[in-house]
Amino acid sequence: MAARWKRWIALVGGLMAVAVAVVYALLIEPRRLLVETVEVQLDGWPEDAAAARVVLLADLHAGDRDGRWIKRIVQKTLEQKPEVVLLLGDYHNAVNAGLSMPEEELAALLAPLTAQCPVYYICGNHDQFEQARATRKAFVRHGIQPVEGKDVTLSFNNGRQAVLRGVAHRHEKESAGPMLRRLSRKKLPPTLPLIAATHSPYHSIHSPLWAELTVTGHTHGGQFCWPGGYPIAVREPWTRETARAGLRRSYTGQWLYVSRGLGVSSFPARSFCAPEITLLLLRGSGKALQLRGTRCD
Repeated sequence: MAARWKRWIALVGGLMAVAVAVVYALLIEPRRLLVETVEVQLDGWPEDAAAARVVLLADLHAGDRDGRWIKRIVQKTLEQKPEVVLLLGDYHNAVNAGLSMPEEELAALLAPLTAQCPVYYICGNHDQFEQARATRKAFVRHGIQPVEGKDVTLSFNNGRQAVLRGVAHRHEKESAGPMLRRLSRKKLPPTLPLIAATHSPYHSIHSPLWAELTVTGHTHGGQFCWPGGYPIAVREPWTRETARAGLRRSYTGQWLYVSRGLGVSSFPARSFCAPEITLLLLRGSGKALQLRGTRCD
């Protein structure tokens, strides 16, 4: 009899633990907003340069009922006192595109950021075709500037400058050729460090894209992770290592940052992978710019 009770207690305890985990993943973790502060040393700036403050907001995936959530993100972003804000794509709902927040409403909610600093955006894989055109129209109306296919010189309070280059999203199964041409050695700015903004890190990991720093989102850091942020499972051609979030070096030695993002895709839950606002503190390495003066890859 005692053994039977022990088995029942273990079973009930296990079911309760699973229920708590499911509730947490569905209702709590997706709205657990964290600020990740990441220091990056850029070549081409002196070592004693004060930190420049850049905020990354990736993968909003805004639904039509997410107005309060977007306002919270904006308020928390403004508290970081950014000098530049970069929006890294995927503004539309990935669970049900028909339930996406209208582009005009989203742009109006994000507009207070433009009173603090310049705000630039690129599109992701959920912002294509008509959605891309509607996003551009609404964002530009509210002072959020497209940077895809452009170079913009960023000027910071520390007196330093960098070039921001927006690079169009390429699906991992597509050729990296256009990205390689856009970020080849021969197209590096001659005197300033290059910051590349693109939606997915896949080709930045697997191809020689010669930016001093590339910032991306797309993977959500795996969205469902083990404690410590290592993805539980990923889809091909991704691996757990390539999908994980955080700062790393590409195989060619340049900095790459992958954000966990702010929304969800496929399934509206997260586990050990909370939404993040990324605050990059850009400092100087004291080293000269590398790779300049090279004609081709």
